[in-house]
Amino acid sequence: MKISLNSALLVFVLILVSIPMACAYLFSEITVARTEAKAREHLQDTVLANAIRTNLDLCRMCEIAYSNDKNFENNAKNILLAELAKLGKPSLTAEFFEREIRPQNDSHGQAQEKRKIKVRLLQFGKTIVDCADGDDLDAPINKLLQGLKRRLGCDFTIFVKVNAEGDLLRLASTYSDAMGENLAGSYFSGYGSIQRDTILRALAENAEYSGISEVFDTATAVRYLPITDAKESVIGALFIGSERNSAQDLG
Repeated sequence: MKISLNSALLVFVLILVSIPMACAYLFSEITVARTEAKAREHLQDTVLANAIRTNLDLCRMCEIAYSNDKNFENNAKNILLAELAKLGKPSLTAEFFEREIRPQNDSHGQAQEKRKIKVRLLQFGKTIVDCADGDDLDAPINKLLQGLKRRLGCDFTIFVKVNAEGDLLRLASTYSDAMGENLAGSYFSGYGSIQRDTILRALAENAEYSGISEVFDTATAVRYLPITDAKESVIGALFIGSERNSAQDLG
């Protein structure tokens, strides 16, 4: 009986000691769980808030980059038009000239069969833009375009409209192909038939075209401007291309 009583007393004591410990443990677990839950909730709220702020910052940076690019393009456009305006108003030559041209192909330098056509050339005032002078760096138009390229970091091309379909022939350009031959004397085929049609349609409607194109395997911001005569008829086009963009600067 003594042993049983002692055992019972020991068990009772152990129970009395264990209950507070168990309660303390449970309280600790509940407290830790609540703390972790609140911490996770706070962390999620913080991450979400940071993500929203980052997204807004990125959107703002993109807006600034886009605005800077447009300002740069508009500046290049205005400078080009101002320089050409100094030469005089655009028009087509009264006579036709026989010129050797490339097929309607934006070649990267592959050998191409050339042919001769008769075409009216473009002129600004009395300054004729002639594809036969494509590699003549002393030709007035070439000096003007090359000077603007060094000054602005853009490439330029002057096109003449050669038929009712609106096909464009390069008369002067700062571009050369992989063989080092100036692109003057080649037709414009665009960068895929869909984009070509879109560009020609915009120019035919006396409207500008702006976009991104793959020019010699490089993503280039391009702008095409219609050239009109005194009767507001579209007789040619100007091209401005730049690899410069603020997104690259931000990267």
